[in-house]
Amino acid sequence: MNIFGIVLIDPLKPSDRIGNFPVFNKYLVEQINIINPQVVFIHSKSGVEEINQELIDQLNCPIKCYFDYLEEWMKSGLLTGNWLYVGTHFETCVHLNTLGICNMMDVKRFNINNYADKFEIFVRSDLLLHGSRFELDKQEGVCSESDIIDDAYCVWERMDTKDPYFKCIERHPVPLKENYQPNGNKPSEFELSYDLSIDRTNDKRLT
Repeated sequence: MNIFGIVLIDPLKPSDRIGNFPVFNKYLVEQINIINPQVVFIHSKSGVEEINQELIDQLNCPIKCYFDYLEEWMKSGLLTGNWLYVGTHFETCVHLNTLGICNMMDVKRFNINNYADKFEIFVRSDLLLHGSRFELDKQEGVCSESDIIDDAYCVWERMDTKDPYFKCIERHPVPLKENYQPNGNKPSEFELSYDLSIDRTNDKRLT
């Protein structure tokens, strides 16, 4: 699998509120360096929590960015190729952060002529912690393949690769009822909305 970039969600320094995951973090760093991406986005919208700089310093890649907003990525010249989402936690921040999977799939959906074929989004179940099992700093703490397949937010396709890669095919439609919860919290209509007011007439991000 040729991965151009990685979005690292919430690599936070352990604290009274943030768990300590030395086993997962060590494995995560090792695997990112094996993948050898051109760029890693370090993304966190947690507010008061500190970034785990020790973890980030161990990542070997030409570009490390600290983007916070979707439009920054759209205008960066880097929104191209295959992007892998890793980090914590799959069913919350990985989906719902400002640079989360849900917002980026909306970029493809609402800007089909400009973006539909420019980038793809992938995950690997072994590189994502599952929120309901976050206290387990071992293999049981990561997502299972069924967690990905049963995702309440997106439809995924398992790739024919040695490692457990999944490609995001589409967003699930807005549920009929806002409190519908089959396997987790379905996104509400508000969360599915996308800001169409952003002026992209002079957008040179892909030139």
